[in-house]
Parts: sequence; C-alpha cells; structure tokens
Amino acid sequence: MSRTDNAPLFYVYVCPDATQRYLAGILTYHESAAISTFQYVRSYRERDDLPPIAPMPAWRKDGPPILTQTMNRGLPGPIRDALPDYWGTLVYAKNLGIAVESVQFSDLLQADVQDRPGFLAFSRDLESAPVIPAPVNRTDDVPDLSAIVQAVESLEQEGPSSYPLQPLADFLVQRTSMGGARPKLSVYHQGQMWLAKLPAYRDSYDVGLLEQATMILARRAGITTPNTELYPLQDGRHVFLSQRFDRVGTPENRRHLAMVSGLSLLNFDESENRLGSYPDLANHLRMFGDLSGATELFRRMIFNWLVRNTDDHLRNHAVILGVDGTWQLSPAYDINPTHSRPGLHTQFDLSIALGKEGRQATLQNALSMVEAFGLDRSEATHIVHKCCEALQGWRAVLQDLGFSQKDINFWEHSFSDHSKNVLSSNS
Repeated sequence: MSRTDNAPLFYVYVCPDATQRYLAGILTYHESAAISTFQYVRSYRERDDLPPIAPMPAWRKDGPPILTQTMNRGLPGPIRDALPDYWGTLVYAKNLGIAVESVQFSDLLQADVQDRPGFLAFSRDLESAPVIPAPVNRTDDVPDLSAIVQAVESLEQEGPSSYPLQPLADFLVQRTSMGGARPKLSVYHQGQMWLAKLPAYRDSYDVGLLEQATMILARRAGITTPNTELYPLQDGRHVFLSQRFDRVGTPENRRHLAMVSGLSLLNFDESENRLGSYPDLANHLRMFGDLSGATELFRRMIFNWLVRNTDDHLRNHAVILGVDGTWQLSPAYDINPTHSRPGLHTQFDLSIALGKEGRQATLQNALSMVEAFGLDRSEATHIVHKCCEALQGWRAVLQDLGFSQKDINFWEHSFSDHSKNVLSSNS
C-alpha cells in the first residue's frame, strides 16, 4: 500500500451488499484549505431504490451541493465517519514507515482498507472502482490470536517496530477500519462479521473482560446491544468480540447498512463534542420517526451515569439505515465504566450534556428534560429504577466471568454506588 497523488477528486460509492456498488457522488476535497463539496451524480439521484447517504436534510438526494468548510478538516461528517480513527491511522502509518501525524484524511480516503463502517467506499478514478472485499479472516482461520496481539502491542509502541508485521501487515491494515483509539480489527466469526477489540500493552486490567460484564448488565437493563463474546488468549487476557451491527447476513449474502455518528448527526466538529447532548440526539431521532430509539437513548444515558461511563462521546452514538429502510438508533457500543473510590471524584461529568445542567452527572439533571425523549416524569423514573435494579446483579456477573475477588472489590463503587443510592432513597 502506498500513498498516491493529492488530486482533489474522490468518487463516493454506496455498497449496499456483498455484490453491488453504485456511484453515489463526487467529492471535491482540498484538505490543505479545509474545504470540500459533495454532489450526488444524476444516475444515483434518479434511483428511487437507493437511499441518501445520511438522514440530515442537507443530504437529501435532490438538494444542492454540500459545502463543508473548516469542520473535520473540511470533510463532510458522514464521509469522515467512514475513515479510521487513531488506531487505524496508526496501522496505516506504521505499515508505510511514516509518522502517524503526517497521515491526512486524503490518504485514508484512498487507503486499501476493507469493510469500512457503514456502506461507503471511495476511489480516485472511475477505472479503479473500490473492490467489495471477499469474506476472509475468520477467527477459526487464525490459530493463535496471541500472535496478532503481540504484533498489535508492537505497533502501539513508539519508535521502530520490534515485532515483524509480515505476514500480519495486510491482515491488520485491511481490517482496522473501525473508529476509536484502542486496537481492533474486523473478523468473520460464526458466519457473521464481528469486531475484535484487542488488549493494549498499557492496560492495567482486562479491558475486554470488563466490557463483556458491562454489556451483560446493559442487556439486563433493557438496552439493545450487539451479540458479544470473549475470546480467551493464552496469557489469560481476553479479546472482546462484538457483532457488527452495520453488517447483516452471511459473508456471501451480507447487507451493508449506512451508519452515521452522533457527531455528524448534530453537525459538529470533533473539537465540539461538549456542545452535544442526549436531548439533542433524541430530538433528531424523533424527527425521523424513531420514537422507541429516543426512549432507548434515555435508558442508555441513565445507564452510562450509573456505571460512570464518561467516554460516551458523540462518536460512541450512531444511527443506521435499517433493513426496513428507516433511520434508527444503532445498538449500544463502547460502554465502559471508569474506576471510582469512595470519597474521591464523587461528582463527575459525562462527555455530553444530560439536561439543563449540562454534562453534570446527577439524577436531577438526567430528569430535567425527559420530554425531549418522549417521556413524562413517571415513565422516566420507572426506567431509572429498572436500570438500578439490573445493576444489583453486577457482583454475580463479574464472578461468573472469572473476576478475582480483588478485581471485584476494585470495581464495586463504579457499578453499585449510584444505583444503591437511588434505590435506597425510594425504599
């Protein structure tokens, strides 16, 4: 894989399934000036069976060209959502032997990255349209994921890589398209595409094991999540496997679902995350008819507060274009508690606002704008109690997963303090 010229034209394709691709539009992108325009091509506009790229009014197929300036280095949000974040950029840079800081969005648009999030793909000219990837890289095709983890830990470290990337280089580069800073790659597992979230060399605890525990508790609280599993490594750590919700069906007959982040939905730059809020996201969900999604979003907000998930930024929320053709809230992902100790940091903020008091993580604030979620006070309070009741089983979940007593004690206040306080105040 190599970097090519910096000509400003990119052809944007929609790949709705494993066999078809359609030229949707042309992106003219001047990254150095942080400006771009995107326009649907006529053939795509005239196809009633092909959807707009995103649900926002500006992205309707019969609208004017979309101009983006400054924000996201001049790249439109829904297209930025299809690019790797820090981890994928790091893999790309290491494989080329260049500094990660030198990688541009233009590089990532044309990179040989398979199975990007959502249903978009890109090319520099019409003669080299993007190839829809074949179903490869199954977990059972990789006899020792520990070797991949070892290569990944080498990638994370500064300076020359101490572990030879080949023959794993292509495997890592082509399967690291998903967002986020932590190491991950897409694999086929049990006939479906899953996201494998790998341990990082700086981890002080088993992050995969903790995320599995949290997702089990989230499901008990009524939150919609992908299917998740643990893949044990030889050294006792775990790879966290989460089924990709933007892929439906078997590898040979899979559907690709459009996916737009909460950041793009609210039309914010990455530096403006703190301007976002759960009520704003809920209002957008209700605007395009996902009333149940707005209620679900309230439940997730409450759960994030209860487990001190302070990494609930706008990129960790998304909408997808379902198989029924409607835009809807995606299943929940990236829910991880932060450590809490009694008497320290009892007051904290979430990443985005909960209510009238901004990002302040309190029950009063969480209940201050329930109408934005389509709820009345009684309905919202009932959801709070159900989430608290689900968390009462946190200790048994951790025990069943094999947490040591020391680790259970370490996470006790993160999982139990707020839910116990809510339930005791209503007893």
